[in-house]
Amino acid sequence: MQSDCNPHLERFATLGNRVDIPLLLMIVYSTFLGSMLGSVSGLIPGIHVNTLALVLLAMEPWLENLMGGVLSASDMEPGIMPLMISSIIVSAAVVHSFLDFIPSIFLGAPDSSQALSVLPGHRMLMSGNGLEAVLCSAKGSLIGALLAVLIATPSQLVMGPPLEIYDEISPWIPLILLGVVIFLIISERNGGWRSMSWAVAISLSSGLLGFIVLNANLPLGGMIGMGQSLLFPLLTGLFGLPTLLLSLDNPSIPEQTKSLERASRIKPSIKGVLAGAMVGWFPGITSTSGAVMASFLSRRTVNEESAPNFITTVSAVGSSATVFSLIALSVTGRGRTGAMLAVADLLGEDLDLLGQVPSAQFGLLLLSALISAGLGYLLTLKMGSIFARMISRYDMGKVGKAIIILVLILVLLFNGLQGLLLLGVATLLGMIPPRVGVGRVHLTGCLLIPVMLFFLG
Repeated sequence: MQSDCNPHLERFATLGNRVDIPLLLMIVYSTFLGSMLGSVSGLIPGIHVNTLALVLLAMEPWLENLMGGVLSASDMEPGIMPLMISSIIVSAAVVHSFLDFIPSIFLGAPDSSQALSVLPGHRMLMSGNGLEAVLCSAKGSLIGALLAVLIATPSQLVMGPPLEIYDEISPWIPLILLGVVIFLIISERNGGWRSMSWAVAISLSSGLLGFIVLNANLPLGGMIGMGQSLLFPLLTGLFGLPTLLLSLDNPSIPEQTKSLERASRIKPSIKGVLAGAMVGWFPGITSTSGAVMASFLSRRTVNEESAPNFITTVSAVGSSATVFSLIALSVTGRGRTGAMLAVADLLGEDLDLLGQVPSAQFGLLLLSALISAGLGYLLTLKMGSIFARMISRYDMGKVGKAIIILVLILVLLFNGLQGLLLLGVATLLGMIPPRVGVGRVHLTGCLLIPVMLFFLG
């Protein structure tokens, strides 16, 4: 961001009688635009919000032309554009964290032969309680995002100056990540040594694949498409396509009854926020890993009775982690996710202003996160109802096939033949966990292990 936008930010930060209304309106405008984009990416399986962030970063010149007229009409300086695009990315990431639960439950339900790997949301769907699962997810995501925004500035003061706790913790990051891997393996203890052995093998295999992707040249390197990050085919192959492939032969899904669930979800949401803080601050730890660690602390296993609480916790982890990754960016100056890396690239030299307390930039991006959280909650409930009505009307196998074709086209476009090769290998590996009856969470070794080796090196 250029310095000519600073007068707007300074006026907004001043605790006087004037508030820069045009600037606030521009941020709200950007937030609504980002929320629409995040809702689209969240509803398409296999499309990660980090991919959306990379696309938006590549489209910066086009976005500047698109929004330039709005800035001129509002008598705003063009230098505010990087902050507006950052607002688009932050709001898209927040809304994506709300809506990505919907395709996972309505489009990715495995059949009965995969019972050991069925997620709680899938179980609720197959019992006709899909709408209740959506409501639990929406509540968890909303509470998680609100709590994270509420403690954003205190977190800055604790992790950054004056206490600088993060500097004290950072040397221990490899051991923390190793502890997470061990923690996830132990979570398979109910399945005995067989399940734990499979968990070890899958963690190491995915870790090796992740290390190769992040540190070595893959075959067909001369055909790399648009040159986007190979994390897209890697993560899509490990987590997206296997679920879609396993759902192609689903039996008919029962009609979803209207949810009457009204129970409070504060406690599981708070648990999710605590796990989300770890996800946001430590690289390589995913929302799924954080949710498993949070649920591990509970004495109850994930069954029909505890499924709503587990779903709430998972959702709170995802939304709060998005906000915590923004907080981590403001303190460390380094992005923990693709979305925050894009924000860091956009803000450039002015990234240091994000960590000041108080910071006008940080406050505006938090405002964007807050507004998009409210929009995400409403959109989740609305789209959940629409999907519940559609689920019994359409052949979901055909829908799944169409989505798989879309993913293949996107990988070919973004990453070329190299990406398709990686997608195939990752998909084969991603098919193993449901076949052997262990959680897909161990596939997160593709990030945990390379990051751990990076810090050890």
